[in-house]
Amino acid sequence: MTDINQPLPGAGWTAAAKSGCLAGLTTDDCAPDGDAITAARPYHAKFPYLSYIEWLANDNRSNYNGLQASLTQRATHGLSYVLGYTFSHALAMSPDNWSFVAPINSYNIGNLYGNSEFDIRSRFTFSANYDLPGIKSPLQILQGWSINSIVNISSAAPWGVNDVSTDFS
Repeated sequence: MTDINQPLPGAGWTAAAKSGCLAGLTTDDCAPDGDAITAARPYHAKFPYLSYIEWLANDNRSNYNGLQASLTQRATHGLSYVLGYTFSHALAMSPDNWSFVAPINSYNIGNLYGNSEFDIRSRFTFSANYDLPGIKSPLQILQGWSINSIVNISSAAPWGVNDVSTDFS
């Protein structure tokens, strides 16, 4: 979702707003001109009562590249195992790795393309099965037992900082 009525970045910093900030006012009083921001909206002349015009489209993209290798040992003397390793890189846009409703800059939504929250670069998996030797017993109660194990070791998932307040500075 993008805001097609977003003013260009920096539109509120008129000469008067800049000179007011440079004239010695405190940083709390230094702010862009709200009327200039409203006037800079592309559809303000046609629809002055609308601030945001959100455009919903499937314009996000994602990409995954991976290399996988595995080694399988069939049952030998009761032991079988599978080793697996994956080296990968997942890239995506905002919806799956941050929580923005609309991009900060609707003029360039490509800035949101980066590591996905599913980007786990390395993953090693080991699965083993050992069939215990059976002992003849009544009702075959001591036969057909096995020991199984799975080990999964992965690199960390990406972590990012997200400011969901309205202060975009």
